[in-house]
Amino acid sequence: MRDRHPGAGGARTGREPVAGERTTLRAVAVLSVPLMVAGLLPLLSTAVDLAVIGHHDATALAAVAVGGVVDVAASVLGAFLLGLRILLNRAAGAGDEEQTRRLAATGTAVALALSTGCAAVLAGGAPHVLEAVSGSEELAGEARGYLVLRALSLPFLAVTGIALAAASARRRTSVSLYAAALTTAVNLSLDWALVFGPGPFPAWGATGDGLATLIATAVTCAVIGRAHGGPLLARRGLVPDGGPLFLRRAPAPDGGPGKALTPDGGPQSSRKARTPDGSRTAGRSGPWWRSRLAAVSWPLVVSAVVDHATVLAWTALVARGGTVGLGAARIALEVHLIVFVLVSGLAGGALVLLGLLDGAADASRTREARRLLGLAHGALGLLLGALVTVVPGIARVFTSDPAVARATGPLLLLLGAACPVLAVAHYWIVRARVLLLTRAEMAINMACSVAVLLPGALCGHAVAGLPGAFAAFVAYWAARLLLTALAVRRHEGAAFPVGAGT
Repeated sequence: MRDRHPGAGGARTGREPVAGERTTLRAVAVLSVPLMVAGLLPLLSTAVDLAVIGHHDATALAAVAVGGVVDVAASVLGAFLLGLRILLNRAAGAGDEEQTRRLAATGTAVALALSTGCAAVLAGGAPHVLEAVSGSEELAGEARGYLVLRALSLPFLAVTGIALAAASARRRTSVSLYAAALTTAVNLSLDWALVFGPGPFPAWGATGDGLATLIATAVTCAVIGRAHGGPLLARRGLVPDGGPLFLRRAPAPDGGPGKALTPDGGPQSSRKARTPDGSRTAGRSGPWWRSRLAAVSWPLVVSAVVDHATVLAWTALVARGGTVGLGAARIALEVHLIVFVLVSGLAGGALVLLGLLDGAADASRTREARRLLGLAHGALGLLLGALVTVVPGIARVFTSDPAVARATGPLLLLLGAACPVLAVAHYWIVRARVLLLTRAEMAINMACSVAVLLPGALCGHAVAGLPGAFAAFVAYWAARLLLTALAVRRHEGAAFPVGAGT
């Protein structure tokens, strides 16, 4: 974002701060809206997948459910790529060419190794486990084919994720939307044919669904990876032959090379480039497991695993209430996931913007962006809470059973109350990630899950049934908001003079 305060001596006129705010809000919208839509498209694809499989037969549907363990591996991979995004954004803001190259090379190697290792373990070992625990040879066969094909898609997801991380650091989050749209379109166009086998296609059931997903991820990897991530796989990392990826050059009057510009379009500072941790450019890095990328990423990976385990434990708890309660809980969790995806889209745009500004050490713009992003998260939370609470018939979209719909009503009211808290918590989580406080984030998430969510769900279920168990989610997000805000404030108070932060 270019500084629009051209007054003499740096003085601002009465209208210029408004223009600056509008510029920041426009940047937030441009960065966040594509991520919101990109997050919703996989949910649509999953829903259609389940509908197609569900109309094939019950065995195929059960096989897809059993093979869902691949989603955990994909979440682990996504958590690592999130750590890479955090550091790339800061390096982009600092204009540090050397650091971006190192991050690109390390991130690409680790992501490919991680995804290939997960794929090998899942494809090689899980089928044998399925045969032992499924109790049905037919179910084991369906689940084996689905799981192996889904596992083989992980390396393609890794390459695509690297390309999207590079595009986001260039403030091109719309590439994430293109990737999600392409994957969804290819997957949905192949699903019916490969599952049911009309015409020349064989009927492959769950295996066909897994094959459609594999083809879709491979096509997206080929298109997006080649168009936006090609330099990542080259020796020059993120820096193509034309020069630094994150620095543009103003044309010189004499036709010379010109003067380097920052990502916001202003002249590059004469100071040395800063690394993503705020220090001056360092020398050669050591092994990747001792690098800042590993230090930032592994807590995010652990936190993702904790999230999956916590939701699984919570679901097992409410399953004791019978099929009606379990069905209502599943619907409420699906609506919660939609809210989470929309808020995460805004948070993703905030992470890019604040990372760039922090890397550029632009204190005034950072304060302005923090204030506006806090307001934006709060407003989005209130809007989503109102929609979840007021819009009638949400439960009817997911079920035609009157008992399940009635049981879902109180859960949606609780979710509506939790939406503003969830949104503001994400704002503070973004600030923690920009400050590289991922270890603190992991510790807070684990503490809130173990000490608030699960005990609260257990006690709430015993006292008030399913609504009491779901109320624990409200308490979880409130506790996470409070503890994360305290951690960020404490870090800023220790790192900066009083009054330097917002």
